[in-house]
Amino acid sequence: MEQSEPGTEDEKTAVLSPRQLKAVLAVYEHKTVTKAAKSLSRSQSAITKSTAQLEAILNQQLFRRSSAGTTPTSAGETFCQRLIFMRDILTKIYVRYCEYHHDPAPINHIPLLTMDTGQNRLHMLVRLFEYHSVSATAKSLDITPRAIYAFIQELESQFSVSLFERWPDGQLMPTEFGKYLGGNMQLFVRELKFALEDLKSSQGQIVGNVNIGHFPSTTTLISPYVLQRANEQYPDLHLETREGNINVLLDALACGEVDFILTGLRTLSDAFSKRRFDSSEYKIQELFTDNLRIVGSHDHPLFRKTNITVDDLSAQKWVLLPPSQPAGRVLNGVLQDMGISTDINTIGTASYFAAKRLILESGFLSIMPRKQTLFDRREGLMKEVDIHVPDSDWPIGIILRDGNMLSPGANACLKEIEDYVETTLRRE
Repeated sequence: MEQSEPGTEDEKTAVLSPRQLKAVLAVYEHKTVTKAAKSLSRSQSAITKSTAQLEAILNQQLFRRSSAGTTPTSAGETFCQRLIFMRDILTKIYVRYCEYHHDPAPINHIPLLTMDTGQNRLHMLVRLFEYHSVSATAKSLDITPRAIYAFIQELESQFSVSLFERWPDGQLMPTEFGKYLGGNMQLFVRELKFALEDLKSSQGQIVGNVNIGHFPSTTTLISPYVLQRANEQYPDLHLETREGNINVLLDALACGEVDFILTGLRTLSDAFSKRRFDSSEYKIQELFTDNLRIVGSHDHPLFRKTNITVDDLSAQKWVLLPPSQPAGRVLNGVLQDMGISTDINTIGTASYFAAKRLILESGFLSIMPRKQTLFDRREGLMKEVDIHVPDSDWPIGIILRDGNMLSPGANACLKEIEDYVETTLRRE
């Protein structure tokens, strides 16, 4: 029975081999099959076959052939630029490995990092880090657990370092370096999906998945707008948001599970200082500077007073970000510097919607970035307390992977954010 050609992007990704990708990249960089074959110590026929197989899977011509050599088509240029970035991910892993290991193996002794491995091993490794289970990984790939154990042993031998800890319940939990390796290999596979999305984009079609990480300060303002605008402009784009604490979102960003993070930037140094490997691998882009304000319900009894004092505020009920979160500690510190005591009658929550209910229905006050309450103040539901808040700057921005090539869909969403900031938020 003849096997059908892969159709979806996921199906194509599953059959693309790093060896094929390496051959295509060599042709792109050396501009002839002869030189590419020599650089890889492979036959010209093997390079030609790999290139032809990849073009068939992609249904795209990547190179124009002539007696003078090969030149990339527009699709080939786009695809190979993404492959260069993918290769850089592997180089980055090796650099970290050399920092981690006192006697590192040469990179050419680790086929995983030189794109000299097959797609089966690549996906086996990624599934191991996703499932933390040999049996679940074996079942998902329809192979034997023995094959996976042999692969782990071989890989740990090549790195001369443990990648997993075996727990009594049978789980395989990554070691410190194993976590770094696994996250970047997950990113490698996602970048391959982005390469396919690049080809669609070059034909005028924005497709794929975009996942935006965010925090309470952007939940009610930027994120909903981006989802609405991107959905209108790009109906073939699947959009998701993920809310979580900073360390969880940074881990998700590192392995490509989120494309970028929308957040307040004031507390990032605290989060980065706790990270062993990754703090230098992020790029921060400020979008605008918000300001902290104390807010309450429009009909709060406090607004009947002519002059609101610090003692008035200390006597109120407060709903604040929890002090266990870096942003919560900053906001509590701002109130303390104003002389406002929040030691009693205080509820801590990271949910804007829970805070809003307490503010509107139970007479609580809060301190928040001004634009976070923009829509509720426009609707006449909330008011700002007329009192000066010192040290009130609250920059809002995005966190990206440094050197990252965003997917076409993520680029489109980021452009929508930047346009919204420029046309609306900066003018409020």
